[in-house]
Amino acid sequence: MVERLSLLKSYGDTNDYFKFDLTPQGSHSNAANGLGGQGYLAEVANYPVLIGTGISVAIGYLNPCGLDSIHLHNRATEVVTLVAGQSLTTGFVLEDGFDLPVITTIGLYQGTIRPQGSLHWEFNDNCESATFVASLSSEDPGVSRTAQNFFINPQDIVDADLAYPSWLDNVNTTDYRAQLPAAFAQGAKACYQRCNITYDTNQAGGISKRK
Repeated sequence: MVERLSLLKSYGDTNDYFKFDLTPQGSHSNAANGLGGQGYLAEVANYPVLIGTGISVAIGYLNPCGLDSIHLHNRATEVVTLVAGQSLTTGFVLEDGFDLPVITTIGLYQGTIRPQGSLHWEFNDNCESATFVASLSSEDPGVSRTAQNFFINPQDIVDADLAYPSWLDNVNTTDYRAQLPAAFAQGAKACYQRCNITYDTNQAGGISKRK
């Protein structure tokens, strides 16, 4: 570790290697955008100083009524802390055998945990913006968006997995997947109505690479 950090420091300005900008203007950020907000992740791929540390960090900027859609982190447990805004509603489902949603609402500077591999989400059920910080227990946490990665499977497998529902009759699941919103999506319509905000019915955004 000492040798690696010394080598990085020898390359020049430490701001170039040891500092990471998590603001929307950050040049090294890998954005996950959508109509519900945007997120940025500092991980080993774009912040090499994290190699061997076992940690990474993300920040999420949620618009009013914005949703960080259901996803999981393949290799990390996560602690989410609300750092701006009124409150944040969160939930996770762990695994078979404990498949009840664990739903919490956290206030400013409060946090909650989402175990590694659990399906989880964050929803800003308020008429003002919210910002959360996610601390992750791996420098390469991974992310898998549930809806997008479900519908990427062969159509007959998707149909069979859902027991051939009538709403999928004559629907091309590849085309359906393309209409799914991006990672940071619009949340519950009830929030938009309460906040007098127009819900965009055409929010197809495809896939965002990172949380």
